[in-house]
Amino acid sequence: MPAVLMTLNAFLCTIMYRLYLKERLHEMKTVIPISEARKRLPGIIKSLRKSPDTVYQVTVHNEVVAEIKSPPALKPGEAAAGLLKMRKKLKPKRRGYKLPISENIKEHLYVAEGKD
Repeated sequence: MPAVLMTLNAFLCTIMYRLYLKERLHEMKTVIPISEARKRLPGIIKSLRKSPDTVYQVTVHNEVVAEIKSPPALKPGEAAAGLLKMRKKLKPKRRGYKLPISENIKEHLYVAEGKD
C-alpha cells in the first residue's frame, strides 16, 4: 500500500510541476534583438496568430524598446460604444453670433466709395 501512495504522490507532484511550468511559460515573454525581429517579422506574425498570448520584447543594445503582441479581442460594436462614450464627456462647443454674410455679400466684398 505505501508503494501505491508514493507512486500516486509522485504522479500528482509531476502533474502539479508541469502545470506550474506551463503557467510560467504562459507568462514569459520572448526577448529578441531588433535585427532578429526584422528578419523574422513574418514568422512572428504567424506565431501570434497561433498563440495570441505570446509577447515578443524587442531590444536595442539589451534594452527593451518595443513589444509585439496580439491586439486585445473586442466584441462587435465595443469600439464604437467607447468612442460615443468619450464624445459624451466632451464639452459642447460654444457657438458665437453668426453674421449673415450671404445676405450682405456686397457690403463684405466691396467697400463703398464714400466711406473712409
